[in-house]
Parts: sequence; C-alpha cells; structure tokens
Amino acid sequence: LAQRSANAAKEIKALINTSGEHVTTDVGLVGETGKALEAIVAQVGDINGNGAAIVEASREQATGLKEISHAGNTLDHATQQNAAMVEEGAAA
Repeated sequence: LAQRSANAAKEIKALINTSGEHVTTDVGLVGETGKALEAIVAQVGDINGNGAAIVEASREQATGLKEISHAGNTLDHATQQNAAMVEEGAAA
C-alpha cells in the first residue's frame, strides 16, 4: 500500500508539473494574442484615418466639380449673349 501511495504521489507530482508547464505555455500564448490584437486595433485605426481622408478628399473634389460646373454654365450664358449680340449687330 505504501508503494502504491508513493507511485500515486509521483504520478500526481508529474501531472502537476505538466499542468504547470501547460499553464506557463498558455499564459505566453495569451500574451502573444494580446499583442496581436493590439496590432490589429492599431491597423484598424489607420484604416479609419485613411477612410476619413478619402471622405474629405471626395468632398473637396465634389466642391471643385460644382465650381467647374458653375463656371461652365457662366461661360455658356456669356457665349449665348455674345451670339445674340452678334446677330443683333448683323441685323443692324
């Protein structure tokens, strides 16, 4: 009985050591996972910043296009007025 108890104690000690090693390994993996998640969060922040820059650039381009359209309309109106004046001059 004493021999069996001694063997069981050795087995229990080995299991505890193995469990301790697994816990140490798992803690390391959790730490690595945390670092990976921090990197992902930083990259998502960068993507968010890039998206905001794209939105701002798109707004600026839309404003520029509106101004170009307005200028084109103004030129068209001036051209029509000039054409009308040329016709009036020719008629006179």
